[in-house]
Amino acid sequence: MMHEKEDENTNQENTDMVHNENTDTSENQLTEDTNTQNTDTALPEASGEDDHQAQEATTDDAPKEPVSENTPTESNVESETENTDTEDEQEQADYSQFSKEEFLHLIQRLEKEEDLRKFTPILREIRPLFDEIIQEEKQSALHKYLEEGGEEDGFEYKEDEQTQTFYKIYNEIQKRRQEYISKQEQSKEQNLQKKEEILDQIRKLLENPESSLEELKKLQKAWKEVGSVQPQLNKNLWASYSALLDLFYDQRSIHFELLELDRKKNLAIKLTLCEKAERLVEYEIINQAIKELNELHEEFKHIGPVPKEEREALWLRFKAASDRVYDRKREYHRKLDEEKQKNLAEKIKLCEEIAPYTAFESEKVTEWNIKTKEVLALQKRWEAIKLIPRENVKEVSKNFWTPFKTFFNNKNAFIRTLDEEREENLKQKIVLCEEADQLVNGDHDAKAVAEQLKNLQQKWKDIGPVPAKQRQSIYNRFKATCDAFFNRRREAYAEQEKEYTENLQKKTAICEKIEQLQPDENTSNDTVHQFIKEWRAIGFVPKKNKIKIQTRFDEAIDALINRLPKTTEIAREKTRISAQAKLAKDSPNAQRKMNQLEGNLKRKISTLENEIDVLNNNIGFLASSKKADKLKDALNLQIDTANQELKTLKIQLKALTQME
Repeated sequence: MMHEKEDENTNQENTDMVHNENTDTSENQLTEDTNTQNTDTALPEASGEDDHQAQEATTDDAPKEPVSENTPTESNVESETENTDTEDEQEQADYSQFSKEEFLHLIQRLEKEEDLRKFTPILREIRPLFDEIIQEEKQSALHKYLEEGGEEDGFEYKEDEQTQTFYKIYNEIQKRRQEYISKQEQSKEQNLQKKEEILDQIRKLLENPESSLEELKKLQKAWKEVGSVQPQLNKNLWASYSALLDLFYDQRSIHFELLELDRKKNLAIKLTLCEKAERLVEYEIINQAIKELNELHEEFKHIGPVPKEEREALWLRFKAASDRVYDRKREYHRKLDEEKQKNLAEKIKLCEEIAPYTAFESEKVTEWNIKTKEVLALQKRWEAIKLIPRENVKEVSKNFWTPFKTFFNNKNAFIRTLDEEREENLKQKIVLCEEADQLVNGDHDAKAVAEQLKNLQQKWKDIGPVPAKQRQSIYNRFKATCDAFFNRRREAYAEQEKEYTENLQKKTAICEKIEQLQPDENTSNDTVHQFIKEWRAIGFVPKKNKIKIQTRFDEAIDALINRLPKTTEIAREKTRISAQAKLAKDSPNAQRKMNQLEGNLKRKISTLENEIDVLNNNIGFLASSKKADKLKDALNLQIDTANQELKTLKIQLKALTQME
């Protein structure tokens, strides 16, 4: 009778336990996309040979006191871990600044993922952002189309290969997801059918008094291995399953000795789980510790009952180990929040640093390039900063990326203007190439062509840069035309330079001949004129030797004239001025030099005449005395010398004016 009464109390506890577990399971149902875990795993399972053991699998291990809000329970450990992992992952990803290429790379990577549930939220987030980029490209293309004179009704936007690839992969993933959901629904239908079949088999066990506990345990194992069913049907299934188990255990009489033995075995297993939970606090990666703790809770929940005197202490030990792990998690998140606040302050500072770049303007490419490097350096610093508080992500990202995009939009507008200027420069340089071709290929004076080509080269430098694609080709064309002309000219100069060198040798020989000549009675002015004639018959000499050889010849002729025998001073001066005049006629500015020579003679004559008048006037003021007479003699000597020089100058001037 005592056994029957105790069995009756145990069955009542099991009935309450099953009801509570069904309620917890119902309240913690996963969503359609994530409902891949078997909610039936909380079912009590028979263990050992005791008929009452399976019914007490959960209630026997639960504490008598209410569990704290911060204490992880069997029903919330898993969901909390998954939420933490998901939040961490989402916080690390900021897709608002992704480019089209980065979105394509991202979705290509997601396409290879097997777990559709994991990245479904990512797809929902990136699709609007990608659509926004495509819409901006479409609006930009439409705007350009309208600027080029197109009609809005005739505008047709063609997506590029990257866009088509992105949407193709996105649709394929969505198709996979629909297929996955469809398969899940089919699987749930099949699972429902399997569980109903198991319920029928349990009913048959109830109809057979000889049914063994082993057969029930096999059916319980089969029930546990069956996947999930539709949430709305799960509660009724649990109720039927629990009721059938209650009926089964009510029909059997289990020896309490076997029950206690099985409970001791469960105690040993749960003690092992407690030890594992206590070691989790030493894990460096807290998320890994939480994941394993969740698995331990799941295993702890499905182990059968333990002796009643050990139940409370065992659960408190397991709970204490769990609390220490969650204390570490809370500390981890506290430090993470501090780091996020620090990162937030740094990103706000970067937003302030990048803001002035929106107003940057310049007409120089080098200055734009300098500023571009500075902006990219700010971007690098931005990307080096990781997590910030989730509620600030959108606003802070907008405050940074809006000035970033504005700067590059302004730069692109400048580049477009620069491209237009370079196209115009290209047209001007093409005109210069055509002008150069006409000059080089035409029948023009080489010197005039050279001057005009130099003018074209200066214009070329003043025009400015052209588009990079045509820069080298247009330069090569212009350079080739100029080089062809100047190379031909250099070749002509080389031949001319050879002739000039020979002329220098000839003129040097004449100078040596004049310098070595000792005049005699037969040497006359005609000899001087003959040398000058020979000199004039020789052509140009190298430019660097021109002045030196001419000076040597002039000095040699002058010295020869001074050496002529039986020649009066007047005749000598006539010969000298005649020689100077003939030599002047050979210069490039012959007439100017003749005029200059004549002007110099006239000025000297005028100066001497004035000096003579002054001297004569001074003599008239001197009184008669010995000192005055000496002074008069000195002045008269000066007057005679001046008159003699004046006479010579007049002779030279007359000879010059009489020359043809």
